[in-house]
Amino acid sequence: MLRILTGNKIKEVDSLEFESIIKEYKALVIDIGTGEGEFIYKKARQDKEVMYIGIDTSADSMLQYSVKSAKRPEKGGIKNIMFVVANAEDLPDTLSNTADKIFINLPWGSLRDGIIKGEHSFLSGIEKIAKENATLDIYVSYCGLYEKQEIENRQLPALTVSYLCNNLKARYKKYGINIVHISVLDNEGLKKIETRWAKKLGYGKKRDVFYLKCKIQK
Repeated sequence: MLRILTGNKIKEVDSLEFESIIKEYKALVIDIGTGEGEFIYKKARQDKEVMYIGIDTSADSMLQYSVKSAKRPEKGGIKNIMFVVANAEDLPDTLSNTADKIFINLPWGSLRDGIIKGEHSFLSGIEKIAKENATLDIYVSYCGLYEKQEIENRQLPALTVSYLCNNLKARYKKYGINIVHISVLDNEGLKKIETRWAKKLGYGKKRDVFYLKCKIQK
């Protein structure tokens, strides 16, 4: 079952109902750790032929854009968006083999840790929800200059291209997730990611943001 936040209410949807909702769309995009949901809301408004799903553990975080999406079209309402209340470590089976594209934008806390350490609970979930040849885009950033205590407390590795290439690639590969491109963005690149958090970081202190483009081949 999926726990879907529609407006300000949570509704449970089974696999059959979910399939009937998404079948009319040409593709499905999932944003894991969507937070407020601003990123997928803007994406959904730009392409009405694609279904966009935001996943977050906090229904309260997604409430603003869930309510906005449920309004009449002239008030900003859209049909091709869904907000799912779920844990990234235990993604619902209903989503299995549905995603054509997956985003993880500037994760924090346990999601960030799992992604950057290549933990089974997170990578197996990504593998589960992805279709064959789905793409996965990850933007991640933390810095010893500004988050030293966080890095020490969470035992995070130094975030470098060397670590991503020499350590993370092999871990991802075990789950059919092939890292095909790695690049480093600056603050100007951060500003182009359509989330409030990205904009805040982009206009803040200078930092590097690492972008991983992946192809999923099970």
